[in-house]
Amino acid sequence: MMVREWILLNESHLESRLHMSTLTHRMLLHTHIIYEKVYPR
Repeated sequence: MMVREWILLNESHLESRLHMSTLTHRMLLHTHIIYEKVYPR
């Protein structure tokens, strides 16, 4: 199972988190990225 979350941190930053689980592993944070707004400022 995979769950992706998108969270708006403020007007110029967006956070993405990917959680994954398998038959042998519980739900764990796999990837965590913070995007910064580039254009338009």
